[in-house]
Amino acid sequence: MKKIFALVLFLSTAQFLFAQAIATVSSEKLTKEFVDIKKVDSLTALERNKYVPNFTELVGKYQAQFRIVDSLKKLPTVNFKFYQFNVDSLSNLQVYVQEYQQAVNNKLEQYRATEAKPYTEKIVKAIKEVANKKKIDFVFDVASLPALYAAPTTDITNEVVAELKKTK
Repeated sequence: MKKIFALVLFLSTAQFLFAQAIATVSSEKLTKEFVDIKKVDSLTALERNKYVPNFTELVGKYQAQFRIVDSLKKLPTVNFKFYQFNVDSLSNLQVYVQEYQQAVNNKLEQYRATEAKPYTEKIVKAIKEVANKKKIDFVFDVASLPALYAAPTTDITNEVVAELKKTK
């Protein structure tokens, strides 16, 4: 029964998709062609630089603690509680560095998305314009689409680039 349901679902989805006009775009090519988006990359790099000193300091502390633990391992005798305290400190520093790095990455992703929004909106608007003119129902990004093959005739990237150049 499950197989029959899955087959019916697949066939109805396939029939629906084949009845629709489908096109593709290359987001990689669009971002290369749309020079304004490069400003966002530069701004994001500047924002990232604000976090470098703190991160470098944290990594330095981690490396210093690592050297302490490593040297304690090499001693013939060492107080177990003292050794365990230093191992725990190293472990806590490692977790803190990872959490800091993840928090910074999240902030930078958020920052980039905020800065890129006006440009992304222009790109989406241009895609919609081209899709409407060509009566296309679905537009997929070949960079994120898990397709093994897309016919070159379905690619509307060049038309989108031309539309972007018109709206400047």
